[in-house]
Amino acid sequence: LPGVLIGPSHQSFEVSFEWSWLILAYIFVAGLAAGIGGNLYYWGLLSYRKLLARLINKSMIRIFIGSLLIIAVVYFSGGYSYLGLGTEVIATSFDAPMSLYDFSMKCLLTIMTLSLGFKGGEVTPLFFMGATLSNAMATFLGLTHFAMSSSLGMLSLFGALAGTPFTCALMGAELFGWEVGLCCLLSSFIGKKLMFTKHLY
Repeated sequence: LPGVLIGPSHQSFEVSFEWSWLILAYIFVAGLAAGIGGNLYYWGLLSYRKLLARLINKSMIRIFIGSLLIIAVVYFSGGYSYLGLGTEVIATSFDAPMSLYDFSMKCLLTIMTLSLGFKGGEVTPLFFMGATLSNAMATFLGLTHFAMSSSLGMLSLFGALAGTPFTCALMGAELFGWEVGLCCLLSSFIGKKLMFTKHLY
């Protein structure tokens, strides 16, 4: 209610579907993507952070060299669209097929950045990873309702990492409608059960 009175707005997406057994496939794929993506991100972040600390003792030198590595990866891959929040790519994933490369590059660059201590927007990059990975996996299986796969994946990955399926269900209801929110609850719960750790946050 305070938000409504003050007047802030956020990005919203149109996701329409009819209930069928096929929807269960999207829910399962999104949950599976959340579990796989969540584990890759969590253990990648933990491992890269430990590797840097082991190889380079001094923090300032570690930050400098780590930053050069990020610049090199982006420059030689041409992956400029994987920098920042990536809301444009998220929006695209609701209308078009994505690839595992999209998820991999965003996951890699987010891990490399956060491991150096460059804290900032972390939730939206997780939305990026979840949307693109779920979209790519669903597309590979011939499930081409891109808005459905991306919306579920977008919130399920965060729900799996944070261990908060109910919170993600409420977010899904706010962003996409209560029906998608209900699907988010199930896919987030599946992703949470597939995590090899309790939660990240």
